[in-house]
Amino acid sequence: MNATFTLLEMRRITRDWAGMFFTAVLPSFFYLIFGATVAAKDETIGNGNVAMYVMISMAAYGAVTATTSIGGNAAVERQQVESLADFSSLALEEPRV
Repeated sequence: MNATFTLLEMRRITRDWAGMFFTAVLPSFFYLIFGATVAAKDETIGNGNVAMYVMISMAAYGAVTATTSIGGNAAVERQQVESLADFSSLALEEPRV
């Protein structure tokens, strides 16, 4: 993969504020509400505590949301390219008088 292409894709993704909100801000907010401030955050579960499990769950939520968002964007881009292909044949025809 090209480094320039990767940089352009990262810029494109960060321009979408709605996507960034649901991918990064919302899971962080949920962790602060449900993981860091609950009274049971220090109770042990297995080898960790409740706050750790909530943090991992919110990270998984963000990863799934990002993956779904990228897949949806790829489908929209592909549909836009296919719709352009339909009109490309018109540009090759000679003008009719």
